[in-house]
Amino acid sequence: MEAPVAGSIILAAILLKLGGYGLTRIVITFNYINKLLAAPIISIALIGGVITSIICLRQTDIKSLIAYSSVGHIGLIVAGLISNSKLGIQARITIIIAHGLRSSAIFCIANINYFISSTRRIILTKGIISIIPNISI
Repeated sequence: MEAPVAGSIILAAILLKLGGYGLTRIVITFNYINKLLAAPIISIALIGGVITSIICLRQTDIKSLIAYSSVGHIGLIVAGLISNSKLGIQARITIIIAHGLRSSAIFCIANINYFISSTRRIILTKGIISIIPNISI
């Protein structure tokens, strides 16, 4: 929450992707464990993703909203990784690439929004689209 925006961008764009790569290496190395524990791990990852998505509905701070949505995406990545199917692998790679681009861009927009309004509270910045319509892109 209190990290600078540049640190949040680096965390979202680079470090989470390295974590996804590390998970990929571990799953490849321990493939026999993957077959035994696939169903429980997938269910925990998907339930965690749903819970963090529900938490996103109640957030008042824009940075915490972005962070919780990132956790939800990581749950989908883990489920795709553990599924060990072609569709799961393609979905995982797509989510990793899209998440790296999306979260960095949203952190930049949140920083611009903070400089304009001097607050990160969503309810206080709900009319910003009328001031800067380009931000909706």
